[in-house]
Amino acid sequence: LALEVDPIFGRVLTPVMFGVAAMSLFACIPIVQSTLAYVAAPVPTLALAVNSSMVFAGQGVGIFLGGLAVSSTASLTFGGVAGGLVGCLALFMAFKLAPLASSHSVSLAKRVH
Repeated sequence: LALEVDPIFGRVLTPVMFGVAAMSLFACIPIVQSTLAYVAAPVPTLALAVNSSMVFAGQGVGIFLGGLAVSSTASLTFGGVAGGLVGCLALFMAFKLAPLASSHSVSLAKRVH
């Protein structure tokens, strides 16, 4: 089954969609960092350094896994599948760790207020 895509989609809409997605993801970083600095009142510099390090580590791991997926199959088609699998793993971990995070946030809120 062949899927035909209008050339305008690949040339114009795809970069626009990726640009909007990237801007929306990175636009929330200052909000997260200001909240983190407020919650980690005694050591905000350390908390922001660890947060930034984890963001960069996540980007590096994503680039590594994407490159590994593309180089192992010699095709770009598996890159999306690998990204989807990593996204599903991240969702699973987020839901699995949510009770732990909520219990810490309650204790932090009591400590800050």
